[in-house]
Amino acid sequence: MTVSLRAVRVMPSQEYGGQLTALPTFDNTKLVAINTCPLWGIVRYTHHKVMNAPAGRSMALEAGGAAHEVFAAHRLYTFREFGPSFYEVTDTDSIERAFVYNGERIFGRQRFAEMLGAVDSREDFRSRCQQFSLTALFNSGFYDDPFDKKRTTTNIEEMCIAYMDKFDWSDQLPYWDGALFLGIEQPVDVVVRLSYGDNDGNSKQIDIRFIGKADGLHYTSTGRDTLRIHENKTASRLGDAWEMSWETNHQPTGYMIALTAILSLPISKALMLGTALPLPKSYSVNGIARVVVNREKWQFEEWFKWLLHTTMIHEEYKDDPTNAPQYTHSCNRYFRPCAYVPLCATSPDERPDFFADMVEAEWNPLTPTQEMTDE
Repeated sequence: MTVSLRAVRVMPSQEYGGQLTALPTFDNTKLVAINTCPLWGIVRYTHHKVMNAPAGRSMALEAGGAAHEVFAAHRLYTFREFGPSFYEVTDTDSIERAFVYNGERIFGRQRFAEMLGAVDSREDFRSRCQQFSLTALFNSGFYDDPFDKKRTTTNIEEMCIAYMDKFDWSDQLPYWDGALFLGIEQPVDVVVRLSYGDNDGNSKQIDIRFIGKADGLHYTSTGRDTLRIHENKTASRLGDAWEMSWETNHQPTGYMIALTAILSLPISKALMLGTALPLPKSYSVNGIARVVVNREKWQFEEWFKWLLHTTMIHEEYKDDPTNAPQYTHSCNRYFRPCAYVPLCATSPDERPDFFADMVEAEWNPLTPTQEMTDE
């Protein structure tokens, strides 16, 4: 069926008058998966089905999650240090209240207390910030795997120190509302109302829930009149291909749209911050990347069209997932076969029974370390 988008409305989920749990819910990972292969995306991210129970660790995901803890701590401690001058406030108690509130929100009370306890007030800012931030790595629960020599605590620590030395947010602090809201590790949760017409000329409407988590929302160095989203990414390698991908990638676009609705502030910029794990020897060249992303009105419109297209596929097959289209060009991703090949290679008559016997492993993008065992 051909559909044409006619109007959109985005609202914070708490302002939605209907039943949120009844809405189809998407995050960027799920949207991308459905477009990669509808059967895989719907089976995995709508029905939470995997081929086997999680056996072993997802080291790439765990290491990336541990690094993100350090990146968040780095933002938070920089806010505390430079907040009074940057926001031009004389009430330093308000900065401290926001610092403590968000520290406990992000890390939990016990971990946050350990991070504070690691700080030696006699040291300079660089040392204190590292003491605070690296403690978030050490008490994150991450531990080395003897079979993985790349994703080690030592390598993550080295990478994070290089990152903190490279990026100084003192003149680009996170968005702060003057009270407790601080633009660090903020959940994204909005309802998008899509009004469209079908090829018979009928007008229709669907509400969907879009969720996720933004690593940061910072002011730019040009002053406190422009905001941009920060997204941290860890990868085995960086380069021109990685950097160019953000010219069109929908993830920062969706977060811009959502946070604009949540905060009632215009956001059309992002900063993609890449770090290679482990760092290459010449890490100043290809170990740390900074990509500025700008979006125009037409790119936001493209995101809504993409969302509607994906929603239509999802609505058609969500209750009949084993008959969803198989995009077989994606059966070999990241140099290995898709874990769902046995399901797809089963005859259509037997596929529902195969599906029923699969293991459930819930996908929730708001969970700090989400296991993606099928990736």
